[in-house]
Amino acid sequence: MISFLSIAMSTATGRFLTFELERNNEAEFAKIFSMSMTIYLGIVCLLVVFSETVGLWFVNHQLVIPQERMPAANWAYQCAVGTLITSILVIPYQSAVIAHEKMGVYAYLGVAEGTSRLAIAFALLGASGDKLKLYAALMLFMSIGISLIPRVYCWRHFKGCRYSFFWDKALFKTLVSYSGWNLFGALAAMVRGQGINILLNMFFGPLVNASRAVAFQVSALINSFMNNFFMAANPQIIKHYSAGNSEGMLNLVFHTARYCYYLVLILSLPVLLGTEVIMRLWLKDPPQHVVVFTRLVILNGLIDSLSLPLMTAAQATGRIKRYQVIVGGMIILNLPVSYLFLKGGAPPESAFVISILISCLCLWQRLALVRRQVPSLSIKSFVFEVLGRVLKVTTLACLAPFAVLFCTGMEGFSDLLVVTFACLVSCVTVIYFAGMNAEERDFVRVLVETKLLRYVRTPFAGS
Repeated sequence: MISFLSIAMSTATGRFLTFELERNNEAEFAKIFSMSMTIYLGIVCLLVVFSETVGLWFVNHQLVIPQERMPAANWAYQCAVGTLITSILVIPYQSAVIAHEKMGVYAYLGVAEGTSRLAIAFALLGASGDKLKLYAALMLFMSIGISLIPRVYCWRHFKGCRYSFFWDKALFKTLVSYSGWNLFGALAAMVRGQGINILLNMFFGPLVNASRAVAFQVSALINSFMNNFFMAANPQIIKHYSAGNSEGMLNLVFHTARYCYYLVLILSLPVLLGTEVIMRLWLKDPPQHVVVFTRLVILNGLIDSLSLPLMTAAQATGRIKRYQVIVGGMIILNLPVSYLFLKGGAPPESAFVISILISCLCLWQRLALVRRQVPSLSIKSFVFEVLGRVLKVTTLACLAPFAVLFCTGMEGFSDLLVVTFACLVSCVTVIYFAGMNAEERDFVRVLVETKLLRYVRTPFAGS
């Protein structure tokens, strides 16, 4: 619950900071930052009270933990609370970094976190003593260390990110109301994910849950690349709306939707075609349903990639109550509809198919809702310029890989490499010639030529 609250508050903070940044209103930017920090500090105080009373009681009296491991469990619990507090208090600084479009800093954060996690894993391998206590302590130190990067960067580069206690009742209501409706949307997504997991467990047992978990691991890896790409476009969409440039915002929404889809397609097509081989190589003896689950989850991700910029466009307007109620309500429908089908004897794959169909309906509903908020949005243009083009690209990009797959038969790792290479070449070629307009192709050509010239000239720079 706390993590979902953090996500909702992060979205609100990022939206309002970006809005004022585009208006060059430094005073209002500083107020929003300080007000957000005040709210976060309040959340942290409530979290500490809850954690040190109800949470501590639950750990010591309700969880089944061997008596000799209770000291280690309490140590790990306190470290986990500290890690959560650190991650909450750094959100306004991360939002400020993204609002200023300092993506290099955000990339360094990702690299630092990944490297730190790897270092912790190696440290545990060679460590003696209580590894649970060591792991919890190292995770806390990692969280504190990484949180210092955006803090120090913001203190040094952004005047508006220097916290001083500030209270404005109207601004408080605005931020909390906006965050509240975002929280509803986040909870709807949680209900879909965890609810379907519970249903699959009820009807088919834990082995099907294991297959679903593996499928979502693969999907999460693919989506992480898309999310990093989309993060660069996110503040620009809000800034265009803040400046009153609806045409520029919609143009960016259309472009971002296409390129998010293209990126996911490039990454997912080799996985879709080689799922069986990948699972055999990875898991040796993959559980039942995992291949079909993985393919269906990836297809769902492809559809959802088209919705991302529409979500940001809706967030940019600030009028999200109707949007979250309708779209969130549709997402929650996954649960009762899946239950009815599974109760009627449908296979577990039906829950994933239902999710895909509802994602399609949500995409259409998002279009209609954003059209209501931004009247200049043409649904017809989105259908032809985005949906039509990505369908054409998908169809053409699949031809060569399917031909290679038919010839190789996909029996082992070498066949997987050949098909993957065919997918990459086919996707890049088709996207360039069929997925881009003339202006975009010219931009890519100039960019590639510039990079090549710089690469060629670099070795001779000192001669």
